[in-house]
Amino acid sequence: MLLEPTALAARNLSPLGIVEGLQAANRLLPSGSFADGNQQFLVETGGWLRNEEDVERVVVATSNGRPVLLGDVAEVIDGGEEPVDYVFFGTGGAGSEETDWPAVSLAVAKRKGTNAVEVAHAVLAKIDGLAGTVLPADVELQVTRNYGETAKEKSNELLFHMMIAVVGVS
Repeated sequence: MLLEPTALAARNLSPLGIVEGLQAANRLLPSGSFADGNQQFLVETGGWLRNEEDVERVVVATSNGRPVLLGDVAEVIDGGEEPVDYVFFGTGGAGSEETDWPAVSLAVAKRKGTNAVEVAHAVLAKIDGLAGTVLPADVELQVTRNYGETAKEKSNELLFHMMIAVVGVS
């Protein structure tokens, strides 16, 4: 959300008042209960803000006897969440002059019954297709773990040992 200072000033509002209005609107509160037959029903009022339109329509204050919607005083942007974890990637060894660079970790899991090698190749192909268009040209890709290749090596080794066993038995 990007507050518009002129719109706030025109309505004599502060950012703190906007936050309080949003907090009041984004609540689900118990409001009582009633019994009917052999059942007890709990009544709740309010609700959670679910999307950008819900947030824009929140009444955050009143000005000159008229309701002020959040969309009137701010640009609401539906973006990603604030980061919880940070990742750094270093290219040098211990005691190296190299610094750690901000990084993004991408973990991809395969579904049961799918081939890990094919999934890994498809993901890498998709990322290669994004390079230079969606991903800036100066972004470097480092594959730190590729379980598809590990699975392929183990499978090939198993087949090799099975072939030795077949030849030995024959």
